Formats: sequence, C-alpha cells, structure tokens
Amino acid sequence: MIYQPPLSSDGGRIKFYRYFPGMRPSVGIGLTKPFVRLDHFFSDSPDSITRLASPGTSLIIYMISGDAVVSRGDRKHDLSAGSAVLIKSMEGLPASVTTPAKPGKSEGILIEFHEHAQVTAEDLMFAGPAALPVYESEESRELRIAGKWGGIETNGFLTVSLFEYHARTTFSAVKPGPNIIILVLDGWIASGHDNILKDQVLIPEEAASVDCRKGSRLLVLSGGEAAEPSHPTRSTVS
Repeated sequence: MIYQPPLSSDGGRIKFYRYFPGMRPSVGIGLTKPFVRLDHFFSDSPDSITRLASPGTSLIIYMISGDAVVSRGDRKHDLSAGSAVLIKSMEGLPASVTTPAKPGKSEGILIEFHEHAQVTAEDLMFAGPAALPVYESEESRELRIAGKWGGIETNGFLTVSLFEYHARTTFSAVKPGPNIIILVLDGWIASGHDNILKDQVLIPEEAASVDCRKGSRLLVLSGGEAAEPSHPTRSTVS
C-alpha cells in the first residue's frame, strides 16, 4: 500500500508527517511490526517533542539536517546532522527532544518500535556520523542507522538504513520475509503500476519489485526475523 499523511503537529511549532499509527486506509495487520510509529519532522523554531513514545516501546531518532537537544533526566546531548540516538524503554524517566533557536531548519526521523526487537545498547545511546557505517556500490550508497552489522546495534530483528541512488536500480521485497517500509525522502520510485513520490511511504503487502530512480533518497525500515540485508536482491537498470 501507498500512503501520504497530512502535515500536522501536536500543537507546537514542530511539524511532521506521521505515517503510522492512524494510517488511512488502515494498514494490514502485522505489516509494520515491530515498528509502531514513523514520523518525519521539521522545525525552524525552538520547540520540544515531549510525546515521544509509549510504555513498552523504544525510540530511534536520526537527524537529517540541523540539530536538536535530547534530554532524559539530568542527561542532555546535542544531536547534530547525521547523528542518531536510541532511547531504550520509554518507561520510567521521561525524555524530550528540543529544536534550538538557530537559523535554518532542523529535520529528522523518529522511529518507535516494540521492545521485543531487543536492541542490545544501553538505555540512552548516541551514535555520531563516524559511528554509522556507509556501504558504497556503483549504483547506491547505504548509511546504516541501526542493524545487526552496523549503526545502533540490534539483534537482527530490525534495520534502519538511508539509501541514495546514483543509478536507476531495482530490488525485490521478498514475501514471506521481513516487513519492509520505504519512505521516499527525495525523488521517486515505482512498484508495479504505481509511482511513489516524495513524502509518500510504500509498505509492500506481497512480494514486489521496487524500481529506484537515479537521484532518489529513501529511508528503508526492515523488521521481523532475518531482517538483514535491506536489499535481498538487487540489479542495475541502464
């Protein structure tokens, strides 16, 4: 299915696209597990995101541009562009994210997931740009934000990657297999007879071929058993 939510807010200056929960039409049962929330947020004014997650879930935040301050209890950390943070277990001490009063736009991704995904990191873990591995090929560049083999360490039940395509490329979403959620940040992709445009999300309900156009930039979430690699099969189209 393909979905684009309206741009909204929780009443503050920070705007976001919230892809799920609350998708209309409703997403098929189990197609987003272990992920329970995906926000693409923007802000050019100081404000806070305080409704971060629910008991029994954890959170990954990745900054695309600008910066933010992450707070939990008496701990604070500056999160710059290209950095990520894991806030493990939203029970107990509350956490918040604040965008600073600086020129320019802060833009980031917020991913909430069930704790049974069993990330192995400490309860508050920061990963700067140098800690997030990059995998280059002739056709694409993958920045691994979280996964078993790089970025914020997980046990293989979820991966989060940012892909940039230098050439037109196809890959297959294999079913049965891990759930795959593809958010188009720039450019566009195609699957079957459908085009998926900037700010839209594709959640394959069955096996599908995804045609990624040159210049497209995607956030790819993969969840469930054997969630590695993000691209099960791949080919380059001239």
